[in-house]
Amino acid sequence: MASLLASIVVAISPWPIHLSRLAIESHLATAFFLFGVLAAVKIIQNPNAKKIWVWVLGMSLAGAVYSYVAFRMLVPLFGLVVGVIIWKYKLPRKSFLLAVLIFCLLVLPLLTQVLSPAGTARFNQVSIFSDQGVTMTVNEQRANCFIVDPRLSLLCKLLFNKPLTYLEKIVSHHAHFILPTFLFFDGGGSDLVYTSMPGWGEFIWILYPFYVIGMVFIWRKRAQPTWLMFMIMWILAVIPSSLAGPPQVIRGAALMPFAAIIIGMGLFASWKWVSKKTHDKSVATFFLVATLIITARFLVSYWVIYPVQYSWRSYPLPKQAVIDVLEISDNYQRIYFHQHFPDAHIALAWYGQLNPAWYRQVVVFPEPDQAGFQHPTKLDKYEFGDLEPRDIICTQQLSDTKTLYIAGPGDQIPPQLAIKYYDPTTVHVVAQVIDLNEWQTVLRDTNKLAIFCK
Repeated sequence: MASLLASIVVAISPWPIHLSRLAIESHLATAFFLFGVLAAVKIIQNPNAKKIWVWVLGMSLAGAVYSYVAFRMLVPLFGLVVGVIIWKYKLPRKSFLLAVLIFCLLVLPLLTQVLSPAGTARFNQVSIFSDQGVTMTVNEQRANCFIVDPRLSLLCKLLFNKPLTYLEKIVSHHAHFILPTFLFFDGGGSDLVYTSMPGWGEFIWILYPFYVIGMVFIWRKRAQPTWLMFMIMWILAVIPSSLAGPPQVIRGAALMPFAAIIIGMGLFASWKWVSKKTHDKSVATFFLVATLIITARFLVSYWVIYPVQYSWRSYPLPKQAVIDVLEISDNYQRIYFHQHFPDAHIALAWYGQLNPAWYRQVVVFPEPDQAGFQHPTKLDKYEFGDLEPRDIICTQQLSDTKTLYIAGPGDQIPPQLAIKYYDPTTVHVVAQVIDLNEWQTVLRDTNKLAIFCK
């Protein structure tokens, strides 16, 4: 019954509904991971479980590791938890070791990539250990401490240091993720509106009390190996996200099923308690009606309001702008996309149906940055970078080439010369397209070119 309730919770919650529509890798990894959790439960609960579950455990966890980078840290932690539980309760160790062997053989080809600079690039880019602000904070704390009393110099160094500061940040991120404020009320806020809908939590708020009740229930059942595993994994599920920064639902996707199970247990325990106290169905009816109203409110907000307000935030380069640029591309020798549109090359390839072989042949990449990433700078006549219109117009070597420029909304472009593209509300400009040679001619004819290029 509790598992059925948890499934219903997942079906009506903003978190899975929102992210599943984006086809993000973390969702596939979560599916693989859930199959692994199911297999672990089967093995723990039944020492004579069918051998197929051993293979499901090893293969599913390997699939999660291949699917999304955050699970490369979480899966070994899960394996360690399951192994300790199996040893502690003297459960079938051979089955577990066979599953570990299957997992290791499957992920072996991935090891070289994971340990390479490219494999660690994303972690190096987003982890808190790459945050230079930590060093500045520690130095400032030590300096202030020393200024107050130079005799405390050694104590200041012991109390204010990077390890403790990192630990504080990790614990803070972890607490923010698993506590109700994030999960039921503000979600991802307005920072990443393509992963969360502003004004909504990751689960509908009426489920909040059952989350608390479910935690109490699982704590009381912690002596049972299955519930002990769920409780520990609820704590560990967001470790990868906590190492990277504030709560982020993609990196912390593994928390979703464990949170849903906790809510499901809270609903089940509450239903049993109410059933014992009274046969009156008014409480259940009220909860059901309230849940339906809140869910309907979310779905209407998601399908009607959200696309109008925020769809352009997920990717700022409008589809129509790309199509229009492709249609007139033969009239230009250079088509320059400002770095405000970091993945313009993907939009060109998709909407232009570019031949993949041709793309690989003509694309130009710079040297990898410090984190190991490369973003194309050129694709045949299409160029991508940080040059402003002034840089091209005022440089003869560049201005001699007929150039179409795609600018961001904040660039100062003459309105009479630019084609503007708006978000779905038709209020906010999201992109501007201008012929730079035409702009240069207007500046020259009005004797403003010299002033413009100062």
